[in-house]
This record gives sequence, C-alpha cells and structure tokens, in this order.
Amino acid sequence: MFHYFYDKFFYPNRKPLESKYDSIILEEVIEHLKEPLEELMDLSKVLNDSGNLIIRTRLLNEDTDLSDWWYLRDQTHVCFFSYQTFEKICENSVYSYRRQICDGYITIRG
Repeated sequence: MFHYFYDKFFYPNRKPLESKYDSIILEEVIEHLKEPLEELMDLSKVLNDSGNLIIRTRLLNEDTDLSDWWYLRDQTHVCFFSYQTFEKICENSVYSYRRQICDGYITIRG
C-alpha cells in the first residue's frame, strides 16, 4: 500500500500521477472539488482497468433535512452527492457503478 498525496495547488508532487493503481481512495475529498467530474476523469487515467475508486462523502437522500444538515454549512463543501448522482456519473463516463460498501462509502470501477 502506498500513501501518496497530490494537490495541484498546495502539494503539486506529480510522482503519484506517473503510476497506475489498483485502488484509489478519496476520503472526504470529492465534496471540495469545483469540477468533480473532470477530477474523476483525471483519476481514471491512473487507475488500472479493473481498479476501484472508493469515495467517502456524506450523501444526500430523501431523509436529509437540509435546514439542519451540518455538511451544508461547511463553506469548503462546494458539491453534494447522492447514490443517484454517482450512478449518473458512471452512466456518462468510463466508470461503472459497483456498489455501496456501507453508509457514505461507494465503489466505482475504472
């Protein structure tokens, strides 16, 4: 297992982008991305063909009370997702929806 960090603004180490990976984990990251689909497409380039992209974020559902949802109050959160959002992303990209691992974690395949 390798732990690589990459941030195009604050930690622009490109070495992690020169390899291919079996799994990539985005832990509480995707909700901060202004262009999440673009970023997911970039990640697909470094994910092995049968690799998994595991994403952890708080997901909206029909029971979410937006008036009291703390996740919405975080000003650094610029995107919000539901399981249906990820299904749509997969329908319109190189990814395929794999499964929900547990609440808030989903796996999509490259």
